[in-house]
Amino acid sequence: MKSNNFPSAETETSEQEKNRVVAAASRGLTVEPGAGAAAGSTAGVVPTSATTGAIAFSDAGGGNTSYLARLQAMGTTQPLAIVLADRLYHSSGFSGTNTGVQSVTSPPPLTGPTIPAPNNELWIEWYTATGSSQVNLTVSYTDQAGNPQTTTFAFQASPVIGQMQPVPLTAGSTGVRSITSVQLSGSTGTAGNFGLMILRRLGEVVCMVAASGDNLDAFALGLPAVNTSACLFLFCLAAQPPRATSRVASRSRKGRYQSCAS
Repeated sequence: MKSNNFPSAETETSEQEKNRVVAAASRGLTVEPGAGAAAGSTAGVVPTSATTGAIAFSDAGGGNTSYLARLQAMGTTQPLAIVLADRLYHSSGFSGTNTGVQSVTSPPPLTGPTIPAPNNELWIEWYTATGSSQVNLTVSYTDQAGNPQTTTFAFQASPVIGQMQPVPLTAGSTGVRSITSVQLSGSTGTAGNFGLMILRRLGEVVCMVAASGDNLDAFALGLPAVNTSACLFLFCLAAQPPRATSRVASRSRKGRYQSCAS
């Protein structure tokens, strides 16, 4: 069933956010939600709307389903795509200097009515930068049909904190249920801290030029369902990590999980 509980999204520049934070501090208020944090283990967790850094979101309740009916966003400094997604799983604690098999032991199962789904995406996310050496990363995972798969690709050199890198799936894989292990072909030179994330896209705004945006309605979005207790967040796809940081809002509250994938 359709619900009136529609999350919306907008963006705000780093300067606007600074002014908002200063104004809130001058009034003795706390800006919410707080910044997102590393998941805390290589086993990972299934985040929810209560996870620190998630966009504020209240379920429809009464057996109803929430849908995304509007998505408004704007890029400031360069062409990019701004994506609103549901963070289904995330982990952290993998090292950029460990060349052995780094196993994911007893990962929690994904939840929600769309799980298992053929369109779940797998990404790397950096919580602390790894090194500049060029190496490959092998990721073993379970695909949408429950089959074990392995993919090897070039690991991003000299990443920045908060950056994301998509994991290319093997031929025939259209989604991911869980991760089994990761292994680097060599040391990056710096341990850092990176993790893996499974997400489901809900909508995206393509900004063809700098200082542009769009306001997508339910027809343009396809009215995607939003899972109960969804951990909503924003990330951008850009040629370079943008200096102006994008933010998502559900109603009037700002989300703090944001990343840039170059």
